[in-house]
Amino acid sequence: MKNTKALGNALLLAVAFVWGICFIFKAMGASAVGAFTFNATRMFLAAAAMAAVICITQGPKSLLKYDRPTVMGGLISGFLLTFSNVIQQHGLMYTTSGKCAFISTLNVIIIPIASLILFKRRQGGKVWLGVVIGVCGLYLMCINGETGINIGDVLCLLSALFFTAHLLSSGKYTREGDSLKICLIEFLVICAICTVMALIFEDTTMADIKAGAIAILYTGLISGGLGYGLQMVAQKYADPVTASLIMSTQTIFAALAGWIVLHEIMSGRELIGCAVLLLGILIVEMPVPERFRKEIMH
Repeated sequence: MKNTKALGNALLLAVAFVWGICFIFKAMGASAVGAFTFNATRMFLAAAAMAAVICITQGPKSLLKYDRPTVMGGLISGFLLTFSNVIQQHGLMYTTSGKCAFISTLNVIIIPIASLILFKRRQGGKVWLGVVIGVCGLYLMCINGETGINIGDVLCLLSALFFTAHLLSSGKYTREGDSLKICLIEFLVICAICTVMALIFEDTTMADIKAGAIAILYTGLISGGLGYGLQMVAQKYADPVTASLIMSTQTIFAALAGWIVLHEIMSGRELIGCAVLLLGILIVEMPVPERFRKEIMH
């Protein structure tokens, strides 16, 4: 049991790294194509990559076989993730990226509350302590003196709620269905919705797509196909609260990638935030001595 949880957590850390690096390529893609076109094309590639993985691991005929939990998990997760991405994109029109990043990662603390309310799943004291410390770290990293709340803040909070629902849904259905096929259906749902939205709201040419080809390839095959695929597999073994904390480290990887590749310098406040966030994760992950378990965990 401990080995499977460690494997799940390690896979989630790999996902956080891949998604953190992804911010560089998203910036490249944003300057080339519209948001809906970008998501539609990259999710098409992600779906193709996942279909290939399924064919290799389960055989080509398995692509035609789906049970109810797999289909339901893919459809629900796909819709939730689409709404989360679209709403967040609109929120960025009215608020700063720093505030949006902080609000969007509030799923770190929303998940244990939702797990308690929806599933009566109690969390130990060290988990709540880790969550609070993790949120403080994210605050230090993302908020720099900005105050007030507006419609953009509300939209980013709504996006965080949808992403929280996505994590909980993924955690539930990957335990009942085929995680790889759930991921494939999820990609196809996002691709279909974004394609329709792109046709309605965007005017994209092949030249635009070629200009954003590198960004589309990375975010589709690596961040999309590999990242979400690993997330689905890892959530079979990882606790949802721990998963959200580990995945929130993508903020750290994004900052480091910006420093290395784009030569963006992190401030002392941001560096402290990185350290505080890592401390929160370590508190959740570190084992509790048996003699203190009753006092700390309940």
